[in-house]
Amino acid sequence: MTTLSICCDNCGIEFKRKSDHYNNRKNNFCTTRCYGEWLSKNKVGEAHPRYSKKPVKCSVCDKTLYRNPWQIKKNTNHFCGTKCAGKWKSKNQLKENHPCWNGGKYTGKNGYVYIYTGKARGRAEHIVMAESVLGRPFKKGEVVHHINMNKSDNRKENMVICTNSYHHSLHQRMARLYATEKFGDL
Repeated sequence: MTTLSICCDNCGIEFKRKSDHYNNRKNNFCTTRCYGEWLSKNKVGEAHPRYSKKPVKCSVCDKTLYRNPWQIKKNTNHFCGTKCAGKWKSKNQLKENHPCWNGGKYTGKNGYVYIYTGKARGRAEHIVMAESVLGRPFKKGEVVHHINMNKSDNRKENMVICTNSYHHSLHQRMARLYATEKFGDL
C-alpha cells in the first residue's frame, strides 16, 4: 500500500493518506472538523442528499413553510409557530370541534358529574337538574342527596332536595345502619 499526498477539499492543506482510502472516497478531508465545515457549507437545505421538504402554507398567516412529506400527510393544518397555532385552535377547536369533547360532561375527582354551561368552569349536573325541576336556584343551605349513594347517578328518581342538616343526619343514619348490618350491635 502506498501513501499519497492529497489536498483537503475544505481548507486546501496537503496531507498524507493511504492509496486505498483515497480511491474509495469522492471527497477528502484532513480532519473531521474540516469535514464538518465542508458539510455545513455544501450539504444544507436542498443540496443535502436526503432533503425532501415540500412547500406548504401556514393555516393562519399564509407564510410559506417547508415540511417533510410524512408531516404533510399526517397533518392537515400547518403553522409557522405557536402564536399561529394558538390563534387557529382558539377559533377551530372549541366545544364540539375539540378532539377530546365528550358533550361537555366530565367526572370530577370527588365523583360528581360536571357539565359545561357556558361559564368558565363546569357546574355539578345534579344541582343544575334539581334547579331546573324547582324552577329556581338553590337557597342557602339546600343540597341534593343521592338515594343510592352513587354521585354520578343523576336520575330524578335518585335525588332528594333537602337542607344541609337533614342531609348530614341521613348520612349518619345510613352509617349506623351499615355498621349494625356488617358488625352487629356494638
